[in-house]
Amino acid sequence: GRSSTPQNVALVHVEQSLDCMEVDLASLESVRTFASKLTAKYPSIYALVCNAGVWVPMEEERKTGDGYEIHFGVNHLGHFALIKSVVDHMAKSKEECRVVLVSSGLLRSGKIDMDKQDFVYEGRKVEAAATEEGTSTSRTS
Repeated sequence: GRSSTPQNVALVHVEQSLDCMEVDLASLESVRTFASKLTAKYPSIYALVCNAGVWVPMEEERKTGDGYEIHFGVNHLGHFALIKSVVDHMAKSKEECRVVLVSSGLLRSGKIDMDKQDFVYEGRKVEAAATEEGTSTSRTS
């Protein structure tokens, strides 16, 4: 099975205890299964914090199990699917609820070509570029 890495472990705080439940944000089926188990186990959910994320070099051209580019699939679609799967359950709570989305400084370096929309399946293209010293390096566009 998969190891429990930061992007696929959800921690649930319940009355001074911690309950660990696994979710793989790179798999929409895993997200749906997790949400189903979460809402069945906890009648009230007051907060959902989406803090998981991945970064891998674009050269690796990694994909999610559903075929999406890994960054888009995990950092955006996985969280969206989780929120969509539990928000109605949260709305039934008698308490005020919150959904919190957390990001990182990497957002400043991201570039999306909205005309091509290739970020969904292909991600940003990596191209060779010459440095000032004349050596070849890789960069993302």
